[in-house]
Amino acid sequence: MAQRYDFEGIKKFGLRGINLALATTSWGAWAVKSAFAPLLNFLIKELINWLANRGLVILNIGAIYVKGQFDQAAFDKAIDAAIKAVESSKGKLTPEQIKAIDDEVIKAADRFLPYGKPR
Repeated sequence: MAQRYDFEGIKKFGLRGINLALATTSWGAWAVKSAFAPLLNFLIKELINWLANRGLVILNIGAIYVKGQFDQAAFDKAIDAAIKAVESSKGKLTPEQIKAIDDEVIKAADRFLPYGKPR
């Protein structure tokens, strides 16, 4: 089936979820382990990709949420490191040290904060 997009991640996780669900039944467990499993897996992945191309984006939304959580944690960590660096220096930082601290915080902020990013 030719589709506009090939959602490898959605196909992979969707196949895993369906295979886990099938494995809970006796006939499904047989199907997952049988000689027909490669064909079944191919058909499931194609079905999932077809559905994703028609608007099923649940896994993409979840991935965006998780990525946002990691970006926020990195931003919080960069802020904490900057505060510790300033406190430990007792206000005596060279311009190079200030720039290095700023660069780390700005890099983390650019990944996390949506402000100023083209849409």
